[in-house]
Amino acid sequence: MKGSKGIRYLLMAMGHGGLLLLGLALMRFVVIFDDQLGNGLILFGLLFVGSYLGYMEKEAGITRKESAIGTLGLIAAFLILTMYFYV
Repeated sequence: MKGSKGIRYLLMAMGHGGLLLLGLALMRFVVIFDDQLGNGLILFGLLFVGSYLGYMEKEAGITRKESAIGTLGLIAAFLILTMYFYV
């Protein structure tokens, strides 16, 4: 049981890490190209991917508390890295 829970946390961290890297790459796109249509597509794309990640966490049996902790960590890391790279 403990091993499967560790793997679940690892996969959850990888999913959030991938979403973080995608968000940073999209922020770079916004800064470089300043394309209005691209900005809209990025916004909706991130919303859809985030919704799907939440659904997959629910299907994997990750509790609401664990998901909230991961999401807060993702948001904090995204804000810190965005400020570091783009401000």
